[in-house]
Amino acid sequence: MSARQCPTPRCAPALFPLPVPSTAVLSCNNRTTLGLMRALSQLGVKCPEQVSVVGFDDFDWTEMFTPKLTTVVQSSYEIGKRAVEMLLRRIGPEGGRLEAGEETRVVLKAHLCVRESTAPPST
Repeated sequence: MSARQCPTPRCAPALFPLPVPSTAVLSCNNRTTLGLMRALSQLGVKCPEQVSVVGFDDFDWTEMFTPKLTTVVQSSYEIGKRAVEMLLRRIGPEGGRLEAGEETRVVLKAHLCVRESTAPPST
């Protein structure tokens, strides 16, 4: 799906005619963030003056946005490492065996990289 096909531009207008308009939006992936920023621009909604935007996953070109995008940053290396460890446990005899259907919970550290797309809510 391309950024043009993303449903976010169709959904974003619903956030702003609300009796109490949204003051911030957390976008959960890069495609949604692209669609959201495009929709805000088309709607004439100013970021961060009217709404703060936080993206999730600090991709290489977040600083190319205007304003520069605030993001939640995770270690792609650590995510990949943990995924491979779980896969090897599932398919290999060493290190124990992860049974099909067995739940595994992995919590990784993340941090907020504050740039220009967030501000205190306007009153």
